[in-house]
Amino acid sequence: MPIDYSKDAGAGMENVSAKDMSIPYLSICQTNSAEIDKAHPDHASKAIDGIETGDIFDTAAQKVVCKSDSKLRIIPCHYEKQWVEWRPKNEGGGIVAVHTDDSILAQTTRNDKNKDVLPNGNLIETTAVHLVLYEASSDTFIPAIIKMTSTQLKKSRSWNTKMNSIVIDTGETKFRPASFSHTYMISTVPERNQSGSWFGWKVELDARIEDEALYLEGQSFYEQGAKLLSPPQASKALPESSE
Repeated sequence: MPIDYSKDAGAGMENVSAKDMSIPYLSICQTNSAEIDKAHPDHASKAIDGIETGDIFDTAAQKVVCKSDSKLRIIPCHYEKQWVEWRPKNEGGGIVAVHTDDSILAQTTRNDKNKDVLPNGNLIETTAVHLVLYEASSDTFIPAIIKMTSTQLKKSRSWNTKMNSIVIDTGETKFRPASFSHTYMISTVPERNQSGSWFGWKVELDARIEDEALYLEGQSFYEQGAKLLSPPQASKALPESSE
């Protein structure tokens, strides 16, 4: 007789939360990304077959999850803004600390590259962090993190505005639903300024979630989100800056 695996569904994983797993990042492949740039020192370990600039990839699975001409369905579950302190790349790079309020900016000055620099030479990068579930298949959503910095902070603000503007009218009452009540479609678009060109994020409202199980999945990730991003976990979670 074949084994009935369903009767033990979830057994052994009862105490495993998001904090106990490696949460991948959804990142955009740029021309200088290690995943595609053969001259990058980390290319050998991070190379992804078939990846192209503008593709969205999962950093943990090291695979493309959305091509540059397609869209990916996601559910936003938690949002947080952080001010990440980086050691300059010419001094070895790496995260020094994650600050949870903008008071640290009072100690900085702007350098010739329009970066916020502390008196000790470390950089402060304002970072919008979105915890999401992304659709890996028709019935499977996977937790992931999207971080937006620099020129993409405007995209983050626009996305937050979209979420905050949704109102549900039951006939008896009106209210703003949870962020995980709706799905969104993300994709990438080419952008350019006087400093160069790159691919940025595009976020569009998709639809209200009608599947209760999926809604509860988003709710669960929302409840774990604040703990997942709180220091010191946050300092370990953020990948190297692409700026």
